[in-house]
Amino acid sequence: MSTTTSDKNTATVLNNGPVYYTEITGSAFEHVINDDGSEYKFNPAWKCTGFADSTNSRIPKRDPNYVFNTTLLQDLLIFLLYPQGTALWLTGPTGCGKTSAVMQVASRLNWPVLDLTLNNRFEFGDLRGQWGLTQDEGQEHATMKYIHNALPLAMKNGWILVLNEADLASPGELSALNDVIEGRNLLIAENKGEAIKPHPMFRLIVTGNSNGAGDDSGLYQGVQQQNVAAMDRYRMLKVSYPTAGVEEGILKNVSPTIDANIRKLMCKYAQEMRKAFIGTETSQATISIPFSTRSLVNWASTLQFYTMAKCPLKKSLELFFLNKLSPEECQAANAIALTVFGETWNQA
Repeated sequence: MSTTTSDKNTATVLNNGPVYYTEITGSAFEHVINDDGSEYKFNPAWKCTGFADSTNSRIPKRDPNYVFNTTLLQDLLIFLLYPQGTALWLTGPTGCGKTSAVMQVASRLNWPVLDLTLNNRFEFGDLRGQWGLTQDEGQEHATMKYIHNALPLAMKNGWILVLNEADLASPGELSALNDVIEGRNLLIAENKGEAIKPHPMFRLIVTGNSNGAGDDSGLYQGVQQQNVAAMDRYRMLKVSYPTAGVEEGILKNVSPTIDANIRKLMCKYAQEMRKAFIGTETSQATISIPFSTRSLVNWASTLQFYTMAKCPLKKSLELFFLNKLSPEECQAANAIALTVFGETWNQA
């Protein structure tokens, strides 16, 4: 993983701002796993630039048990350190870890983040700001003042702006970000033509279930096809569900008290359910809801509270997956579980 920022040009740019920076080493990323489940070891000389101030309330909460996928971590770090006039679009199925990966990388770099979720009523002005009554400390009366929203705040301070479900937004509204992505000033005409100059550490990241070309699967209602010219300004990073080896590492950190063999079977079940969702060359899809890594983690972390239940594995999974299925799908999911777990599935 070669993302060192020791070159002179990068150092010069970073030192021009009012914020102080520090070097972050690979030890900040406690658990990094390759696709085959083996642990990735950072070169001791590896380093990258992070923020020195770890007290900013906008820094995402650090999850010490979070497991990074080597390839995804590398792609995120390369973008954050070398954006080169682009934004980053992360596309992938629901619950595969698009947003959490960004948040956990930012938490290790002490990089403040503003994140919000878009919808089909989103307007670009929602990111920009509005006039409102404000009363500063010591003021006797409230006065009208222009209040900056997420975009100018992130641009001025060098924060990461994360826009989730970006493909639900109108293509015309999302295209208004084009100038900002290319590094030009944000002009706020309604505030006397105010111009917000982007801080060199400002980054824009969006997530979506599609890659901007619309949704042919029919699973994600409301997804809109985005403007081709706007999409040309994004790096496109595909995020998939982790491999069984990576998910085993995740469960080991989340629920170390679960028997190792049970954890392995839980991950195998997750993989089998995804096959049932997607379908194979020889069989059609039998499940209409994807089995996400989020569901797997919730299943494992809740299992300890149902050890007195008749069937603990089944009871805890009902809360996060089985009860969301139709009766026919639930029957199919239980059949797969019986194949994977054997009689353990129906035992306490």
